[in-house]
Amino acid sequence: MAAKKSEVRLELLLGRKVRAPDGRVAGRLEEFRARRDRDTWEVVEFDLGRTALLERLTIRHIGWVPGKAPAGYRVRWDQLDISDPEHPRLTVPLQELQAIGRR
Repeated sequence: MAAKKSEVRLELLLGRKVRAPDGRVAGRLEEFRARRDRDTWEVVEFDLGRTALLERLTIRHIGWVPGKAPAGYRVRWDQLDISDPEHPRLTVPLQELQAIGRR
């Protein structure tokens, strides 16, 4: 059965590089959060970067991620353009995203 126009297969997004509006890579899409709305599921957030990968692998409890830049970003559903699943793009600058991974 074909997906509806408002549907995207999440397995096609996981691991994809997400670019910021300025063309820089913001991180790879590693995790998402969804909520159920009656008979459907809606994605409400995406997580990008190394910390998101560690969360997906359930090893984030180590509490340390190397590097000076934020180890990841939390992205609301409306801050990510997935109309082309092979090339997801942020709709806002990195500075508007919630950084994750620093404790």
